[in-house]
Amino acid sequence: MLLLAPKLNETNLNVELMKHFARLQAKDDQGPIRCNTTVCLGKIGSYLSATTRHRVLTSAFSRATKDPFAPSRVAGVLGFAATHNLYSMDDCAHKILPVLCGLTVDPEKSVRDQAFKTIRSFLSKLESVSEDPTQLAEVEKDVHAASSPGAGGAAASWAGWAVTGVSSLTSKLIRAYPTPMPSETTVTQRPVPEGEYPRLPHQCLRAESHSC
Repeated sequence: MLLLAPKLNETNLNVELMKHFARLQAKDDQGPIRCNTTVCLGKIGSYLSATTRHRVLTSAFSRATKDPFAPSRVAGVLGFAATHNLYSMDDCAHKILPVLCGLTVDPEKSVRDQAFKTIRSFLSKLESVSEDPTQLAEVEKDVHAASSPGAGGAAASWAGWAVTGVSSLTSKLIRAYPTPMPSETTVTQRPVPEGEYPRLPHQCLRAESHSC
């Protein structure tokens, strides 16, 4: 999908693809598929239109942080980090950091660790703008851009651990965490302890190979 995204027309990318992503993330009963959907969204976020980014990214990654499947929550955190340059400072302070702060008490240490890393990165941006308000225009230059195909490089330099490591990290987590029981697959549920998950079915592991 990462290779196809820049080749899709505006309707297919910003409307049709987002519909499929929303359905997979919210309704698919396989945790690894929901996780990989979030990973894909984080990787193609810079190709979306400004309107779509504003409408989709924050809500999608926030939804992922509430997923009962721990790797999906990690993917949501890393999605925020990988697309950091696409948010206004106001959104960082009022929408993103409150979500991330809630994950600092997540039952899973892997989620907490990534949350703390990302919080520190966002706080660093906010602090730098606070110290020198003239940096605001430069920091927010990608926020209202029609699309930012080069933003991946900027994200990699600021939060390379999120951009370059997101697939490998979530792949390791998917192997480590079994999927929820059918009664536990509703993504609106609170996270449950790792020990309550059954073994990961083989078809879920195969789903991992189709990630972006």
